[in-house]
Amino acid sequence: MKRKNSSNQGFSLVELLIAIVILGIVVTPLLQTFVTSAGTAARSRKLGDATLAAQNVAESIEAASLSDLLNNPSDALHGVSAGFYTYDGTGYTADANTQSYRADSYHIGVTGITSGSTEFSAMATLSADSGYAAINDIPVTNYSAMDAVYAQPIVHGSDDVDTRSWDAFEQHLLTIDGSYNRGSAVISREIILDTTETDGKLSAELTYRYQYRYTYEKHLYDAGGGLLDATETVRGSFEEADTHMSLFPQGFDLSGGKTPDIYLLYYPWYTQRGQTADLITVYNRSNIPFTLFLVKQRDPSLSDTELAGAENQYRAQIDLRQTCAPNAGATILSNAAVKLDDETSIATVRFNIYRSTYVSYTGNLSGTLVDKTSRNRLYQVTVDLYPAGSDFSGDPIYSFHTTKLQ
Repeated sequence: MKRKNSSNQGFSLVELLIAIVILGIVVTPLLQTFVTSAGTAARSRKLGDATLAAQNVAESIEAASLSDLLNNPSDALHGVSAGFYTYDGTGYTADANTQSYRADSYHIGVTGITSGSTEFSAMATLSADSGYAAINDIPVTNYSAMDAVYAQPIVHGSDDVDTRSWDAFEQHLLTIDGSYNRGSAVISREIILDTTETDGKLSAELTYRYQYRYTYEKHLYDAGGGLLDATETVRGSFEEADTHMSLFPQGFDLSGGKTPDIYLLYYPWYTQRGQTADLITVYNRSNIPFTLFLVKQRDPSLSDTELAGAENQYRAQIDLRQTCAPNAGATILSNAAVKLDDETSIATVRFNIYRSTYVSYTGNLSGTLVDKTSRNRLYQVTVDLYPAGSDFSGDPIYSFHTTKLQ
């Protein structure tokens, strides 16, 4: 009788089911751990992308000037597009109105922000919180770039325009009568800054113009060339224009809302016998906003006593010719109406803004070359991140907070 070989037996169905159940009991927690880990990693990666995206927006806000943010937020924040919004307490609405530098809050929506493999939209809010009033209400100096500078060469020097003009006048008289006696001359000088915009670029031409109305006694001679004991009064005029330079040879690019700051340093045309008041004319033909810093310099050839006497007699007229409202075009900051010796005011300096041929506005210069205003300088910055294509409603994915000091 043969014995059955038990080693060739397989697993029974019951044994197989039991093994599967045991395997499921062991694998299920591992699978759950894997799925949970993958989800956590994905959320962590997305949160990391969101954090980095929000930080990048916040850092761009901190790095940009407020004027850049207001003039071109898309460039300043490196988004595909960016624009201003208003917030009514429940939601945001796009707002195309011009932003004010003195506003207490700004809402800037930015789209097309990419971080890692994720795209977001962001709402950046700048708020000059009332808690910052101690800083934001203090008047501060507004610094500016010196986009164009002209400094008149030292008085009585070989490069001085006033000296060159007088030399040209004397040469003119010599061509008329080589034996003239210098008589009297009424001399006027006008400094002209002529600005105009063409194809988005501002040009600025500077001209010194002189006019001489003179009188002198001309010697008379007889037919034989002998000098007679008689003279003839000669009257005439001579005009000489010395155009120095184009302050913006390539034109100043006005794109993106940029406004130039022009510095003109001049020596005063002190009122002496036979001279008229200083005349400085600024033409703003295209009504472009710009700032002219008109700097009256001390004549180094004058002693302290002579300077005090000259400043006491100083008369000047400064004309700004533009057709826009007085506060909408060019701004002139000048020390022309302040004495250089003791910094007291000079009543004989007039400032006129001509809005048309027949209408003018007589105002006062600031008396200073330093412009001080109280602007919001410290802002609380909040960057709320939303999914791409969001209308900025609902709860943000991530919020980042920082401050910006302007």
